Amino acid sequence: MDTDEAMKYLRAESVSQAIREVLGVDWQLLTGRNRVSSVSSARVMCGAMLRERTRMSLEEIGTYLGNRDHSTVMYYVEKCQRDMRQNLAIAATYRKVAEVAERIEDTEPISAAE
Repeated sequence: MDTDEAMKYLRAESVSQAIREVLGVDWQLLTGRNRVSSVSSARVMCGAMLRERTRMSLEEIGTYLGNRDHSTVMYYVEKCQRDMRQNLAIAATYRKVAEVAERIEDTEPISAAE
């Protein structure tokens, strides 16, 4: 994300829904222990985006993504950042997921529980 852009925090549900829509990964797979490349890549991107675009702690993100350790979430963030620097397609996908999550935020009302 450009540092010139205003940061808009998102709800975790918007990020996870955007990941599912753009990458086509089922929530059960995303939060499970599946290590298939497409699933683990989606999980890494989801964890990184949750850290960057929500106010969730590492521990909260780990719990949200299937009871993973906070150090696993730290790894997701580092890996996603490295992958985006090395691969423009991954960076473009990350931006697309962020755009979809922002659209979801703009079109879906916030529930009273949030």
